[in-house]
Amino acid sequence: MPCCAGIGTASAQAADGVVAVLTGDDYQAAGLRGIDHHPNPAGAVKYEQPTFQNSLTGSVFSRPQLPLAVGKVRHVGEPVALVIAETLAQARDAAELIEIDYEALDAVVQVEDALREGAARPLGRASNNLCFQVEFGEHAAAAAIFADAPHIVERVFRHSRIVNCQMEPRAAIGCYEPASGQYTLISGSQGVVRQKTLLAGALGVAPDAVRVVCPDTGGGFGARTNLYVEQLAVVWAHAWSAGRSSGPGTEAKPFSATIRDAMPSFTPAWRWPMTADPRARLRLDRQCRGPSGVLCADGQRLARHDVGLSCSGRRDRHPRPS
Repeated sequence: MPCCAGIGTASAQAADGVVAVLTGDDYQAAGLRGIDHHPNPAGAVKYEQPTFQNSLTGSVFSRPQLPLAVGKVRHVGEPVALVIAETLAQARDAAELIEIDYEALDAVVQVEDALREGAARPLGRASNNLCFQVEFGEHAAAAAIFADAPHIVERVFRHSRIVNCQMEPRAAIGCYEPASGQYTLISGSQGVVRQKTLLAGALGVAPDAVRVVCPDTGGGFGARTNLYVEQLAVVWAHAWSAGRSSGPGTEAKPFSATIRDAMPSFTPAWRWPMTADPRARLRLDRQCRGPSGVLCADGQRLARHDVGLSCSGRRDRHPRPS
């Protein structure tokens, strides 16, 4: 995980066909906000209603996501600059000219390591990396059964990272009309209402000032319900450019962005490893069958204690209630 000590854009700004090179500092200077992903949703429809009302940590951690990194780059693929150019080739060439001074910081990649004392804190939290902690069931009663159970079955299950990555690339077209104050986003998604609300919140305008059009969804499975940073970035960039255009015939063309090559695997909505530590206390009376020793002819399960650790990924989105 690197710290971004400085971004040099002068060479990129002077490249052929380049209209502008924008950074996270430009975005914040405009007084705009990050995306509030509502990382504790009751469901896909009632995403603003939290699933977990309370946490043993005191609150469920949430932090808005800026479209471009400011000061610290927290993961591979996090955007640090946006190049506006006449053609895609010119934009790519100019991006290669951006000079970034990185300072390497400590990183943490395992769930258990993230909870240890002194672990790196990518989001800069004062205490630790624990976003929230909840407990269900009858803890005292289960503990008493555990203490007296004749047999204990314990196993740790590790789930690999989940990368929701469709065949169709993510793409977005952004447009702003100064005369009406209307922002427009054209992008494939799994529902425009949520993206419209989140986009309006980031831009600091009423939802009626935002229009979201979804021509096709493409592969989804939940990953396209969120508002992605490139969708916000192209709309903001066009508004930025439109505000600097003057005179007849100088209106800024709509801006587009497409996540190409291997980038979707670095920037999906969900990407988490998980560790589950279930312990079952059983009464085993007669014959036991099966390699795990938990199946028996006359067995009775007395209690179960599960400890699940789930990594929310590089951004706090969708800690699944399941």
